[in-house]
Amino acid sequence: MRWWGWAVLCVGTAVTFALTGLGGPFSSLVAALLLVALPGVALAQRSVQAEELQAHRSGTYASSAAGLVVMALCTWWLWPAEVRGVAEWLAWQGSALGLVGVSTLLTTAGIALCYGFRALAKRRGWEETEMVRAIIPATSGERNLFTILSITAGITEEIVFRGFLPLFLMPWFGGRYLLAALPTTAVFGILHAYQGAHGMVRTAALGMVLAAGVAWTGSLLPSILAHAALNLLIGLVLADSLLGNTKQN
Repeated sequence: MRWWGWAVLCVGTAVTFALTGLGGPFSSLVAALLLVALPGVALAQRSVQAEELQAHRSGTYASSAAGLVVMALCTWWLWPAEVRGVAEWLAWQGSALGLVGVSTLLTTAGIALCYGFRALAKRRGWEETEMVRAIIPATSGERNLFTILSITAGITEEIVFRGFLPLFLMPWFGGRYLLAALPTTAVFGILHAYQGAHGMVRTAALGMVLAAGVAWTGSLLPSILAHAALNLLIGLVLADSLLGNTKQN
């Protein structure tokens, strides 16, 4: 689809959201941008060459982190008024041990899912894309920036994709959080189009694991901690095991 097609679809989606009472014009537009326009950009960026990404890895980490912060701040400002506020969703009512336990369980489930996909990829002959290998940090400076990006993504992507968007869409799904999380999780997978088809499915599945944690606990905090931990473990510790040799010159 050409860019103007995505633009028309985005505007149409925003108008639909507003007319059906999901939100005001600004929140409807932001939700449409996240659900329609952003996936279009992600699909278009599949044409970026791995060599180009590898040459500008540090800049990519920094710009990605900045973009994620802006995105999360916008959704924080436009948080649906009908549900608990952002601060309440980020709170944890149980013990610290319980928070660690739930976060560890989600992280373990995510790692197990990744290795399950790794085993399936070997059987089916699926290969990781060069973009996936190119994005893995190689130097100490890159690893430091990747750590910042991993933590930033853990916080901001959970606020947006396990917080704002499912809560925004919940009235269409009878107030059922997990049902509302399905389309947002699909979009979350598409945003990782650089990982190829099976990578998008893998990411969407990870998103549903995190969404299940939110539905179970009523808090975004365990999924934030698990998301950040998964990013750090996969990018800094388990990359060679999950992706094969990823060392860059």
